[in-house]
This record gives sequence, C-alpha cells and structure tokens, in this order.
Amino acid sequence: MRAPHRLWALGALLGTGCGGHAGSTTPHVATSGCGSAATGDGMFAAETLRGERSYHVRLPRDYDPSRAYALIFRFHGYGGDGLSAGLGIEGPAGDDAIIVGPDGLDRGWSASSEAGDLAFFDAMYDAVTQRYCVDRTRVFAYGFSMGGGFSNLLGCRRAETLRATAAIAGFDRGTGRCARPVAAWFQHDQDDDAVPLAQGAAARDRVLERAHCSTRTTSAGSCVRYQGCDPGIAVVWCETSGRGHDIAGDTAPQAVWDFFRALP
Repeated sequence: MRAPHRLWALGALLGTGCGGHAGSTTPHVATSGCGSAATGDGMFAAETLRGERSYHVRLPRDYDPSRAYALIFRFHGYGGDGLSAGLGIEGPAGDDAIIVGPDGLDRGWSASSEAGDLAFFDAMYDAVTQRYCVDRTRVFAYGFSMGGGFSNLLGCRRAETLRATAAIAGFDRGTGRCARPVAAWFQHDQDDDAVPLAQGAAARDRVLERAHCSTRTTSAGSCVRYQGCDPGIAVVWCETSGRGHDIAGDTAPQAVWDFFRALP
C-alpha cells in the first residue's frame, strides 16, 4: 500500500495556501515576443528547430500578447517524449504560464548528448521568447527521472536563465562552476529502485551548498524547506515512501506549480 501523501501541505512551507495566488515582488522583464500576434487554445502544438530537434508549445487559452507569462520547460523521463503524461503542470498552471515539452534525443537526456541538449534548450528558449510574451524572471525547468537529472543540470549550467527547477526522482548532473544558485524543489521516494534516494539527495545537497543554506528546516507533510539560504532562494525536499520510481502525476504538478508561483 502506498504511504499517504500530503504534498498539498507545501503551501504552508511557502507562506501561501494551495488555493491562493502568491504575487511575485520581482518586476517583470518582458521578452521581445511581447506584442506579436499569436493565438492560444490551451493545446500543445508541435515545433521543430532547423528540422532537427522537436518540441511542443502550449499557449494559454485566450493568450494575451501584451501579458508577460511564466515559462515552464517540462522534461520527460527515459523512453518518453514532450507529450508524455505525468508532468501535467499545465493543469494547475492553467492560463498563467506557457508550457514547453521538449522531445529528448533518442527519447532521453543522456550525459553523452549533454552539449547538444544544452544547445537545444538555448535554441528553444530563444525561439519561444522571440515569438511569445514571456517574463524572463519567471522561467522554470521541471523533469522526471532522466528529465529530472537534466533539470538539475540546467539549474547549474543555465542558472542565468532559470528562476527555479523541480525534479521528481532526479539525480545530480551539476558539475563545475554555476553562475548563481536557483531555487529548487525535489521529490524522491525511499523505495525508488531505478534512481536511488541517495542520488536525489546528492542533487539537493549540491543546491544547498551553492545557496549557503543551513541544516535547519521547517516541515509540512512529507516536505521540508531549508532555512538560511541566499536571499530569494527556496529549497524544498519531499521524501515519500511506497511509490517507487513514480512520476507522482497525482500530486507533484500542483505542488511544483505552487512552489514556482510562490517565489518572490
């Protein structure tokens, strides 16, 4: 039997209820795509970069080209694609974010294709921000398993672009110097036999070190939030049991969106 999950309690850690809206105190920085005509219907549309790499973009229904939206990249696990189920943050985000679902090379995000995947991320970011109205201060990466590992890597290698990352059953891929710390949310299951808990904890510990967090935490449900981090940086760790290597599509999308939107 699966252990009870109370990720809804994450709102208590962030100072906002899951049903409320936490307003950002950071001024919006709009992209060049603001003002360009575009139509959104809440569905994903396929896009291709130079005929090589593919991704899917979901604009909010009644997309407003004069409004700067949050931008969320969601990275699938091995064997999936940009439309794979489970990372459905577009549900809780509703009409408040532009969602990009990239297709991994050979259906994954391998260390062997790291340079190409980083270039792919850069190209997607450029294409989306040039075409659509995005708030540059509200760009996020969210992934599962291999996609979680890649999201963790982006949190280091593309820290100048991202405000925060979230990883389900991810692992540490952040090596070398990082431009700056970014906020980070993690969920890992004690019974994960594909990506052991220690690998997710290693990714968390690297972020804690970069952000100069203390060992003090506050807790709510299965999640803890670390104290004493650099200004504006939140780090949340959610440790579950009984799920195994599971994408947690029933709880994580809402918890991740609550984390993202509550950031200052």
